[in-house]
Amino acid sequence: MRRQRLFCQQCGRTWRPADPTQSRELYCAACGGHLAQEPVPGLTPPGRDSFRGKVMSGARLTKRLAVRPTRIIYRGTDRSQRTEVRVEVFPEPFAGHNASYIRHVFRQAVMTRQITSRHVVAVLEMGRRSDCYYIVTEHLPSTLQRLIEKKRQTRLNRALTIAEDILHALAVIEAIGAVHGNVTPEGVLLDYDGSARLDHLGTALRPQELNRLTLTENGTVTGRALYIAPERACDERQADIRCDLYSLGATMYHLLSGRPPYDGQNAQDVMRQHAEAPVPDLAEARTGAPPAICGFIERLMAKDPADRPAGPEAALEELRECAVEMSSKKQIGPVRAAVPRDAQVRSNVKWTAFWTFLSVLLFGVAVVPLFWMYLQHREKRVELRKADLTAVPRVLVLIQASDALAEDPLPPERARAIRAFIAYALSFRPELEVMDWTYPDQLRAAGYATQRIRETVGADYLLVAQHAPGFERRNWTLTFSGGQKTPWSVQTRCASERDRQDDLSSMADALQKLLERVAARLEFPPHAGGLSPAGASVSAWSSFADAVEAE
Repeated sequence: MRRQRLFCQQCGRTWRPADPTQSRELYCAACGGHLAQEPVPGLTPPGRDSFRGKVMSGARLTKRLAVRPTRIIYRGTDRSQRTEVRVEVFPEPFAGHNASYIRHVFRQAVMTRQITSRHVVAVLEMGRRSDCYYIVTEHLPSTLQRLIEKKRQTRLNRALTIAEDILHALAVIEAIGAVHGNVTPEGVLLDYDGSARLDHLGTALRPQELNRLTLTENGTVTGRALYIAPERACDERQADIRCDLYSLGATMYHLLSGRPPYDGQNAQDVMRQHAEAPVPDLAEARTGAPPAICGFIERLMAKDPADRPAGPEAALEELRECAVEMSSKKQIGPVRAAVPRDAQVRSNVKWTAFWTFLSVLLFGVAVVPLFWMYLQHREKRVELRKADLTAVPRVLVLIQASDALAEDPLPPERARAIRAFIAYALSFRPELEVMDWTYPDQLRAAGYATQRIRETVGADYLLVAQHAPGFERRNWTLTFSGGQKTPWSVQTRCASERDRQDDLSSMADALQKLLERVAARLEFPPHAGGLSPAGASVSAWSSFADAVEAE
């Protein structure tokens, strides 16, 4: 049977629900517009993506992952770290009309930086451009929503492991006095090893979008109303960590049964059932569900917050007791949550000693010849190094902007002043010679790449100061690279607040650390004293650069 089509009355997109008989009141997952069976004349779906291919905070947007009413999510490639990241983009038309919501999202993202746990997605960078706001986070390959769409009913072992990971994340969030608010299949991300991680704080929808059920590209109906706690649906100010426990119970019910705990024609009907209808029995939706897991989910979804576990730590203890009971009855296979904290693994001493001796023997046979070859190679390297030390190596200093389309570009006079300051810092090292930057500037104006400039002028080492505008600050990355046959590099980072851009103290500290690491790498003798640019402004260094160029 061919699925019916629904049309967005606001943007003109076409959607196909997975259930051909459903008649819910649905909304577009891309723009939030109402879906109807008849298209609106004159409306056409959006055309070319205006953000794909752009560079934000050093990451180039390569693929659009999702379009939501509040943000567009992209997968990007960080050119400096050579890793994949996820970039959430808030277009300027939306951000201009929802300034309070944008401030709330960014405050929550800043709060996420206090969390250093592998169970919560880390926020790497955030900032603003002339056409959007953006947040850069770690990239994870999948979400719990995709797992549910792929497997209608998940195995008990997998569900218990996911629940344990989410409870660990909620325990860390509770420790900083925060509430997540988006413990849903869309707010739970899956890592490459299958472990579950909560998305960063501030991913929840706006209050005016809580009363909507949206339709995704795969035809499934989603919405925070399907998993929201009763007290949170009545008053958002009553939310605490126990609301997240309720959402976890509803998410686990969906994960194990293949459908949300409550259903209705619209979001208001679903939230009314969360508040008034009894907790559904998992055993009726999943044949053969163990009573222990059914009782655990029923306790998480208790209508009264006082009847739920006191917090994530208490819920973790109950989950372990539930897993141990099911494991003892052989209702589940070996699972991490069923192992008590104080359990010790007893191994066979005889076989352990045998394999240990064999490993040490094989290691010795393999390492002794390699160690002898290393000593021979080291002697040759020492001889070559003595020959190289007769000439003073030359260093080329370049200033490079990582984002030319940024709202706050780097002024040319400031770039010249920073380069003069770096050259001044290198002059304290007699082992290095700073090259004249007049000819390299001409090559850059002619379109030469950085590596080609280095090869043309014959520089032994390269020091690049890369600029990238950030959120209310200016970021700098200092990279000292060298070696023709075996390339290597040393890197440090610093940032200057927007209201203190004329102060070079942060740049001086980062440059001092960089030169100390370079000296250790090149085995230079220690240098007495440190770099202190106190009282020196950018304008002063700009005048110094003019004097040097005049000479």
